[in-house]
Amino acid sequence: MQDGRRPGEDMIRKRIAKATGASSSELIFPKLVEEGGAQPRIRDNPPLLFHWGGPDSEAHKALTTEALGRYRASLPDDRKQLFDRHELADGAMKVVGIGSVGTFCMVLLFTSIGGDPLFLQVKQANPSVLEPYAGPSAYGHHGQRVVMGPLVETFDAEMLELCGELCGWSLARAHAKAGDPWTISGYLGGSDKFDEAMGDFAHAYADQAEQDHAALKAAVRTGRIAVEMER
Repeated sequence: MQDGRRPGEDMIRKRIAKATGASSSELIFPKLVEEGGAQPRIRDNPPLLFHWGGPDSEAHKALTTEALGRYRASLPDDRKQLFDRHELADGAMKVVGIGSVGTFCMVLLFTSIGGDPLFLQVKQANPSVLEPYAGPSAYGHHGQRVVMGPLVETFDAEMLELCGELCGWSLARAHAKAGDPWTISGYLGGSDKFDEAMGDFAHAYADQAEQDHAALKAAVRTGRIAVEMER
């Protein structure tokens, strides 16, 4: 333990900071997706990311669709409502990392009625390497074991606080994306209070951006920040 922090705390906090830094759709969508056709399509990047080809491709698509139906049936009602707002647009095979070499993995692209993207990863779950020593999993299949994650009951106060911080952020982002546009519009009604609030926020945000930029230029002039011009 260093500086009063538990082992692993810095890593978890770095992951929280990275996850809260930007929307995944803003970062991932332009890199992975080709637009311009009838619907968006995942960009091939062989050998890491590629579409399933060959004479059995249609059978593979049917298998994927059937698996998605079973996945939907396993979801709680609130998540089913979110899932049903999206339609499968494309899917591609993905080569996994060192810890999962040789396992089946796919990236699926969904789009909502409003055009918002949703990426889901389909990944094979094998038995835990600890199973020969710790005993068989308590769950019906290994996919459920992976989803259930760690036992919160084993957390101490510091780790529980970190877990709550990450879960709270995730839930807040999910709720912000979960609202139906027409329901929200009806909820806001004909008042202009929300419009004024958004306008005030935009002005305040612009002012803050100008202040930050001025501070950055001042730091460059004084040498606090080194800048290298690209040609």
